[in-house]
Amino acid sequence: MIIDRYLARQVTQSLIGVSVVLILIFMSGQLVSLFGKVASGTLHANTVLILLGLNSFTDLVFVLPLSFYLAILLALTRLHRDNEMVVLMACGVGQLQVLRGLFVLMIVFASLVGLISLKLAPWAETRAQEIIKGVGESSSEQQGVIPGRFKELARGVGVIYVEKIDGDGRMHNIFLERENPEGQTLIRAERAYAEVDKKSGQRFMILENGHRYSGKPGVNYFSSISFEKHGIRMTASTSNKPIQLRYMAIPTSTLWASDSDPYTSELEWRISAPIICILLAVLAVPLSRTSDRQGRYGKLAIALLLYIIYTNLLNLSRAWLTKSEIDPRIGLWWVHALVVVFALILWWRQLGLPVPRWRRVKGHSG
Repeated sequence: MIIDRYLARQVTQSLIGVSVVLILIFMSGQLVSLFGKVASGTLHANTVLILLGLNSFTDLVFVLPLSFYLAILLALTRLHRDNEMVVLMACGVGQLQVLRGLFVLMIVFASLVGLISLKLAPWAETRAQEIIKGVGESSSEQQGVIPGRFKELARGVGVIYVEKIDGDGRMHNIFLERENPEGQTLIRAERAYAEVDKKSGQRFMILENGHRYSGKPGVNYFSSISFEKHGIRMTASTSNKPIQLRYMAIPTSTLWASDSDPYTSELEWRISAPIICILLAVLAVPLSRTSDRQGRYGKLAIALLLYIIYTNLLNLSRAWLTKSEIDPRIGLWWVHALVVVFALILWWRQLGLPVPRWRRVKGHSG
């Protein structure tokens, strides 16, 4: 039990460090993407941190299995290079005992990843899509405007320019150009703000203290009016249709009850997350075995290559199943079965078990 706790502690310490680094890398990529959407006007700046937190649940499904895999590799490789594993083996603690010592940690971690993959990630994806949909519904010509920059209106019917925006959303020094079947409209106003009609739910942009010029290009006649307050109906949709969820946001119970191949593909992908944790942990123990003659990161490069092949095959099978190009009973399971066979071969060689008879005959005849 002392050895088991020692091994679990070493792996846990490596796991914390690796997880923090990988999470920061993934979150930085998400942050760049979200700020790009803010700059393009498709997101509000005040939703960035919320969406970043929600998207982190989806990232954890990818980050945690890789972190656990690398943590075992790094921890056990260090024990091998410091000859601690040699001492343990001299005391009768072999590779199987090391795997047994990590068994509890493996099951707990796989259960955590399964919970995130099956429950928390779909919930977070649903909330993220609802926020994005809410931003899209509330967005109109005055939303997503960046002070000092021209912004194209919905469906390309014109442009709007705002010099300044207050913290409460009020805009100052507005220029608005819109095209319509009757011609062209130019509006210059000192201030503007958004308002929602309580009866119809329709959004308006209320402009104050300005001038409106209307006419048709090529015709000499243009009308001009001055106004203290002028309302323009926005083109944002007020439809209350339910949000169309992407596969990642569909509840697991719904996926389980469906026979659709795309739903089956998503379900098997979610179930694969805890399976990946267990199989990679089983692979990591023999892959971590090294000696002073071998490079410090030689086995690590091989291990990462195996991980890339494993996950790419899963993604390939997922795409095949989504397009109904593979039987759902085969689905993603053949990839896991292939890894299980490879792990058995690896452990067979590590434990020094006798070579099968057909291999001995083949080697002797050669």
